[in-house]
Amino acid sequence: MKSISKIARIATVLVTIVGFSISATAEIDMQFWKKPGYFDSYYKDLNAVGSKIPTIKSEEQEILQQYSNLKEINDKQALAYLAGVITPQASSALDFTLGLHYYSSDDIKNAALFFKRSVDKWPTFQNAHKLLGYCSLQTEDWVDAATSFSTATALGEDDARTFGLLGMIYLNQDKILESESAYKKAIVADPDTLDWYKGLASTLINQGKHLELVSLFEEMIARAPDAEAEKDFLLLQANSFIALDQTLNAAANYEIVRRMKMGNADSMGRLGDIYLNENQVELATEAYIESIELDPEQAQDVPVNSANVMVSRGFWSNGQELIDIIRKIFGEGLEEKNHLTLLRLEAQVAMGEQKETTVIIGFLEQILEIEPDDGQTLLLLAKFHGSEKNFEEARKYYEQAMELEDYEYQALVDYAQMLVQNKLYCDAVPMLRDALDIQYSSSVEEFMDQVDRVCRRQRLGRR
Repeated sequence: MKSISKIARIATVLVTIVGFSISATAEIDMQFWKKPGYFDSYYKDLNAVGSKIPTIKSEEQEILQQYSNLKEINDKQALAYLAGVITPQASSALDFTLGLHYYSSDDIKNAALFFKRSVDKWPTFQNAHKLLGYCSLQTEDWVDAATSFSTATALGEDDARTFGLLGMIYLNQDKILESESAYKKAIVADPDTLDWYKGLASTLINQGKHLELVSLFEEMIARAPDAEAEKDFLLLQANSFIALDQTLNAAANYEIVRRMKMGNADSMGRLGDIYLNENQVELATEAYIESIELDPEQAQDVPVNSANVMVSRGFWSNGQELIDIIRKIFGEGLEEKNHLTLLRLEAQVAMGEQKETTVIIGFLEQILEIEPDDGQTLLLLAKFHGSEKNFEEARKYYEQAMELEDYEYQALVDYAQMLVQNKLYCDAVPMLRDALDIQYSSSVEEFMDQVDRVCRRQRLGRR
């Protein structure tokens, strides 16, 4: 049996746009039936139900009258009297009445027992099937609840709540089409109850019917009882807009939520993704910053990834702005892996903005302090020191990189190139030969041959 927590359906959309993903999530709460007092109005007036009790014998009418008289005086005495006179041969009506007594006293186990006896004796007893469904529902017996409610509807039950609860049960059992049908019937019978719209939305989300969802959420937004519900429906509708590749419509929803001052880190982050995809870099930066500031306790990977996307697309100053706000908001709580990622991004920004070599080297050295075996950083440091004529420092980093299996080939080639640039041709040749032993490349072989010829001429010139 599935837990009731499975009823809460999560609507998730993931769309890849120009190299990065926009994901949006929102939740529809389908546990409306567990709200306190949800069943209180059902069958509390026994006289109203009496008209649907099956035909009974005259002596049983006397029993029911006596029970009714006792109930007005003492509820426990009435229960004891009725329970004492019921036999296996008693009519369905007596079992049903005793079931009602237990039901009204919240004794669901005994209520279900006598409702079951009632329908066994009178299989077309519509109300007994319905109440048996309520008992099964409250014990989370989805299979029996579905059987009872569907039998009641087949016998003519057209109550909106019965259809709505049946829709919820089918949804919990992943019977999506049956659930959709039941919720639509509930809406027809009772168009003013928002719970049925929520249920229908859950079924459509499961089927990916986003065109229908856009219209449904429009209706739900109009019916929202408060700002919190309106915000939820706007975000859910934004999910469907994203799934339909109508990202600007989704952005409009996010902006409405933003102006309601009810935006959260996720919605503002999604808004930033959309703006960045539209090359509205300043608007994207504002949204990303708001996303970071709204939730200092959020998973750090999300804003760090936003900064990464910004920098990777060459928006250096905006990327640095995000990096600065991430460092400010998370402070000492910034995880080491994210600190390392930000250092890499800061190094990229410094290189992209052609800052002084000493600034770039400073970032790279900080990276190595955290991750000494970062081959890419070792190669970059070697190149920058080489460009500054700090050959000893460059050689140190090249040699460290050559100790790393994945970077040995590139370190040999790069080191050789630096030596050639400084006219140390004969020192470069064995390095290029070693590189070719690791990985053959026709261009490297041709380069080695050229360097070797120059090396020979250089040696001859010294004689």
